[in-house]
Amino acid sequence: MAATPRRSRTRALIALNLASFEWSVGLGAATPFIPILSHTFRQSFAAAGFVTAAGGMGRLFISYFAGHLMDKFGKRRVALVGIFIRMIFSFMEGLSRSYPQLVIYRLMSGVGTAIWGIGLSAMTADIAKRTDRGILSGLRSTMMGLGQAIGPILGGVSWQATGNIKVPFFINGFSKLAVLITILFVMRETGDISDDPSPATGEEARGGGGGARAAQGGRRRSELVGAVASIGFLFVIFALFGISMFREGIENMIMPIYAMVELGLSESQTGAIISAISFGTLVSSLPAGYVTDRWGVRTAIIPGAIVAATALFLLGRYTGIGLPLFMALGAVVGVGTGIIQVASQAYAIDLSPPGARGRFFAVNQGARHVTTLFGPLSIGALADATNVSYPFFLVAALILLIVPASLVAVREKPRERQTAGESPPPG
Repeated sequence: MAATPRRSRTRALIALNLASFEWSVGLGAATPFIPILSHTFRQSFAAAGFVTAAGGMGRLFISYFAGHLMDKFGKRRVALVGIFIRMIFSFMEGLSRSYPQLVIYRLMSGVGTAIWGIGLSAMTADIAKRTDRGILSGLRSTMMGLGQAIGPILGGVSWQATGNIKVPFFINGFSKLAVLITILFVMRETGDISDDPSPATGEEARGGGGGARAAQGGRRRSELVGAVASIGFLFVIFALFGISMFREGIENMIMPIYAMVELGLSESQTGAIISAISFGTLVSSLPAGYVTDRWGVRTAIIPGAIVAATALFLLGRYTGIGLPLFMALGAVVGVGTGIIQVASQAYAIDLSPPGARGRFFAVNQGARHVTTLFGPLSIGALADATNVSYPFFLVAALILLIVPASLVAVREKPRERQTAGESPPPG
């Protein structure tokens, strides 16, 4: 009997990491070419920013509802719905025949992405322990980084070989089908793997003990409010804000258009630049997780922020550099942002209340989706009004501010004094 939870946890880890890789391959294949597709309809950075932001609208709309449904009905079940929605509209994005169609399909894709993202974070938190939550976050980011390193090259080469911009989007759709199969046949609900002694999938979810359910629900709401009102949670949100401004505004919008339209690079060369960023994330994620588990969040996140901000500043300062140096600096940004992402994910797991993780990560992801909504719009408008260098400087400054924010907000218990599953008090 004692081996059953271990086998369940191992199976869940395999499913989540395989699904993360599959999801990221398709995402990496299509995402760099969304602004290019937009640019064929309307030639403007701001218009491309609105297409990218449309995904944020869909994510922001659905986030909290998805988290509530996950806490009530189970994370895996609701996540499957999100995967299916994303799969359908990944194909539809490639079939867009006008700018309004692309905007609508991106909005609906955002709905599916939000549901999956919340489910992935909440299920990871369910199976994580205080002694390995950094490694688990790092492993997940490694698999995502591997997929995102392969995806842009795959998308660029397939487009260049076929001459059809639809192909990268179809690759994305089939990758979501692979995720759907993985979660449907390999994954199981994680509530009973969690260290929470009374998950929502147990007796409470089946309807027994009305008074106990009410008391339990009140306690969980109180824990949720305490967690999201903490200064530590504000720090996690700010770190997500900086990373998302880079991912959505620079990596997914400015860089592809700049590389193809301004520098005249080919589809495969543009894909290689985006892959270089993901390669940096890939090589830094597991070491970042190890450092976070062993020496703490700040030990990892401070050098990561300094490295990322410096490389972004250099990219903005020397936008006319050749392809090899462009890729090298992109990889360095990937290293820094990968470290920040892993360390902030680990700290979010520390703060998450076991009985309300769906709602906690819904709020967490919702804040990120605000950036997805407004970040590309502001970055695109700034690039149109000034030049392409200024968005790099702006995001570099935001990421550098993570350093003093971590010194003020991050509070951790000594590792050896915590038991598995115990969370520190909200910062």
